[in-house]
Amino acid sequence: MRVLVAGSSGSFGKLASGFFSQNGHKVAGIGRSDQDSVNLSDFDVCFLSIPVMGMERYIEKAKGCTIVEVSSVKDPLKRFRGEIVSIHPMFGPRSFADPSFHNIIYVDDLSASGGEKIVETLFPGFNLVHMGADEHDRAMVEMLIKPFLMSRVASEISHDTSDFSGPSQRILQKLASISGFERAEMMEQTIRLNPYAREALNEIMEAVRRVGKDLD
Repeated sequence: MRVLVAGSSGSFGKLASGFFSQNGHKVAGIGRSDQDSVNLSDFDVCFLSIPVMGMERYIEKAKGCTIVEVSSVKDPLKRFRGEIVSIHPMFGPRSFADPSFHNIIYVDDLSASGGEKIVETLFPGFNLVHMGADEHDRAMVEMLIKPFLMSRVASEISHDTSDFSGPSQRILQKLASISGFERAEMMEQTIRLNPYAREALNEIMEAVRRVGKDLD
């Protein structure tokens, strides 16, 4: 297939571009804001590895080109139901080498007819997990948002003040490192746009309150 990767200079865009090329697809890449420089109708698939708020112009210009988007929040895309193929690959550059992470969430109630076959062609042998947009966003609270928020907290309180450390301190430092691996722009947008993210923050704050109360 002829595949255009928008956001090809980003970490996931680079990964996807290389993988598609290795699997025999003809791949072109552009920056996420350069959609006016290409004719989307020249491609079979436009693979959007860009923030969700930058997708609208691509979707509006897609004539004969199937839009495949990989955002980590789906609620804002409900207005494009049936016009896109909505997925969320549950791997990245750091985890791609491990086949146990080769899972892709396929969002059934947003995706156009025939989208599953396109995803299977782009990612042969990967495991597709089917769910709806709301189910996806709730799942991301547990899988992505809570770990990120807890990592931000850990990074605020974790201090390396000696030449040695104990196992518990190392676990705290490892938790703190999670937020450093995530793109701040992507995570901030995901948290802001996910309708269930505030519940996660409230749950964390309530847990901290209970711990404090237990120590009174």
